[in-house]
Amino acid sequence: MHTSFKALCILFASVFFIITNSHYTNAEQLDFSKHETSSTIEYSYQWKDKDDTIQQLNFALDKRLVGNNYRHFKALRPSLLRMYSIRELKKAIAKLDPRKGSVKLLPRVEDIEFEISSRDTSWIKQTSQQLKKVYEQSLKNYLAKELYIEFDDFRPLADTVTFKPDHVRFILEQPEPIQPLIEALKQKRPNATPREMASFLLGWIQTIPYDEMVERATSNGAGFVPPIHLINQNKGDCDSKVTLMAHIMRQLYPNLRMAIIYLPQHALLGMNISYLQDDKTIEIDGYDYALLEPVGPALIGFADAAESSLRYIDSKMYRTELVKLP
Repeated sequence: MHTSFKALCILFASVFFIITNSHYTNAEQLDFSKHETSSTIEYSYQWKDKDDTIQQLNFALDKRLVGNNYRHFKALRPSLLRMYSIRELKKAIAKLDPRKGSVKLLPRVEDIEFEISSRDTSWIKQTSQQLKKVYEQSLKNYLAKELYIEFDDFRPLADTVTFKPDHVRFILEQPEPIQPLIEALKQKRPNATPREMASFLLGWIQTIPYDEMVERATSNGAGFVPPIHLINQNKGDCDSKVTLMAHIMRQLYPNLRMAIIYLPQHALLGMNISYLQDDKTIEIDGYDYALLEPVGPALIGFADAAESSLRYIDSKMYRTELVKLP
């Protein structure tokens, strides 16, 4: 009996979908500079917001934390994922009772097959199910270790499993490195409501240069950068900008409901707050989320979205991931 598992396909995490619209002013970053001291990196940002007002943000981050934060995160390598799964399967096969039958592992170019031999058909069925569970668990374990998850990437191929960086984990985990930024925002916008703070952050993040390196679309997730690295590089793709904004808002407003809204070749952020009549929203699990477009370069305000994004949402061409509450 032959059993095969699905082929592996990596979802390219960089999304190259730049928001441009004649109705909106394009983002303009007036200045970015960073200065290193013995223990910190001082950042200075200056930009024009959608009202043509010059805004500024200054803060200093711990140099050690900037260097060490997610330093080992990298593009997912299918070959290593495959090797890990095969190793776990071999361990499971070695524990089988050879008196009941045998299993031969047959790695292929795009999948993994088994040749299961036994006079007991129930043993064949049981063993096939057991090894399938081992394989699926090995994928979950390796992906979790590498900060990736499975994802439906709008290409519903029956024999393909796709993966992407686990953006929600990047939003929730390791808040310490950006704490000086959080304090700077609290001082700059004391007592700001989530809507007011998000509006300010939108202008800042939209004006950060968009990473247009086309080669990243075929580099197995190499386009995504964790929040602190986006700040340090002053450049990021769509998913990276959405993750940065949600990461900051989570530290400022821990009980704020948020969701990532994935469109084909794009992503938005949703926030569950009191909304106005003209606000663009989306309903997820009974809650209304105001839409935000952090990517730029169009300076799209809070609870608004590009026409192309709204068309995808209206046609139900989207996926969502909720940011877990504390």
